[in-house]
Amino acid sequence: MARCVIFGGCGSRGQVLARHFAEQERFQEIVLADIRHAPSTLPASVRFVPCDVRHEFTPALASLPADWIFNFASVRRAHAHAVREHFGTQIDGTRQITTYAERVGCERIFLASSTAGYGRTATATDEAAPTYPETPEGAARLIAETMLATWQARAPHRQLVVARAGALYGPGCGGELRQMIRAIRRGGVYAGGKSVRKSYGYIAGFIESISFAMARHEPVLTYNYVEPHSATVAEFARLVRHFVSSKKPVVALPSWLAKGGATVAHSLLRNRSPFDPATVSEAMAESWIIPRRLQELNFPFHFGFLRSLEHWRTVAPEDFP
Repeated sequence: MARCVIFGGCGSRGQVLARHFAEQERFQEIVLADIRHAPSTLPASVRFVPCDVRHEFTPALASLPADWIFNFASVRRAHAHAVREHFGTQIDGTRQITTYAERVGCERIFLASSTAGYGRTATATDEAAPTYPETPEGAARLIAETMLATWQARAPHRQLVVARAGALYGPGCGGELRQMIRAIRRGGVYAGGKSVRKSYGYIAGFIESISFAMARHEPVLTYNYVEPHSATVAEFARLVRHFVSSKKPVVALPSWLAKGGATVAHSLLRNRSPFDPATVSEAMAESWIIPRRLQELNFPFHFGFLRSLEHWRTVAPEDFP
């Protein structure tokens, strides 16, 4: 039986990938292994197995054969300040996953990594750029990449795909762009200095890149995933405003005000605050990423920004009432 196991599969990206594989009938069985609760509805070929990647797997999971392993395990963004959780999830989790792969003889692993490993990127940054992580998330994910590279090097016929994704948006995703769209549609404020340059990735395009990378059968393939078009936050806001035909008053909070407000709210409300300072700081940081490797491989980027919004509204109209 062709089977894949998606660790961290109950998050937004894992669920979208599982449904994509189910629709394509890529695997006969798709296993979502996660510490979070299972989605309320799952396709017939998808099943849920409780799993905390930081600890030894249950016997039922530890002996389950897999043709592909996908590691989407991550710390929820609401806990972006939890340093120990980031390193535990990435380092202990990768150790458990490679042990599992060795046990069941799985020779193909996909890692959902992050462009956070590059740090702030005020100039065009591709895969050849040095890595300077400024956050626990970025540092922990780079360590996970190194651990998996060691796993692959022990048997050169193994296949390792590492996708360094930028901020993803679209159906099921939270993040900066969703907040911006909501603020522009209804009127309000969003975090994002007008001159800050950003690179975003549409979730459907990201999923297409995974299938593309899997099919190449390269021993190691590391690539950035964002859409080729980057722009300032002001330009993205202008395009969103045009798309939703909104004339509501909206304000882009300057960096000092957004960060200061988040810090004060977090100090007063602690974990009850919806504004995590680390997440707000990330939203205000420059992120100019180039998907150079995919461009060199002639990957078909199907989603320009406006087209991605049209696709999003088609598949999830409830996000655009």
